[in-house]
Amino acid sequence: VPTYELLVKNGNGTGYYQAGTTVSVQAAEGPEDKRFLRWVVIKGEAEIAQPDQVETTVTMTAKDCVIQAEYEQLYEVKVINGTGSGFYGIGDTVTVIADQPKDGYVFDEWEGSLRNNSTAKLENPKEAEMTFVIPEDIHSYPLRLTAEYTRAQQSSTPTPAPSETEQPKPSETPKATETPV
Repeated sequence: VPTYELLVKNGNGTGYYQAGTTVSVQAAEGPEDKRFLRWVVIKGEAEIAQPDQVETTVTMTAKDCVIQAEYEQLYEVKVINGTGSGFYGIGDTVTVIADQPKDGYVFDEWEGSLRNNSTAKLENPKEAEMTFVIPEDIHSYPLRLTAEYTRAQQSSTPTPAPSETEQPKPSETPKATETPV
């Protein structure tokens, strides 16, 4: 019975198989700044069951075949004074959350390299929790965002004086005095 070679680049499952055999393949873990994108047939013919899954199956034909796992570039987001740091792909939504401010301070705004980076938009840079999308035309990375804080303002709301039309409170009602007749 003839067998045909399946060569798996960037993954496992390489071997010799009969036509019609279903072979399990798994993509290798990519570097930190890459994420699995899809399986592609480089040479020959094969049917890949779920090309967008890290683990899938390949059905062999009566030809040798080379398949390859492809990866997409990820971009690093560094968050200072908050959470949300990590590696993200184009089109990913990133949520950043500012750390709780120290006593006497309040969150002011997000500042950083993202503001000048291509079409990336900070929708609400004055919000302690905000999201943005990694743009297709990203120019540089890592993208750095810093949560900035300012001193809290002391509330000095004066107590309003009673108006002339206000009635005195019951405890302030003057007592009638008797006048001798």
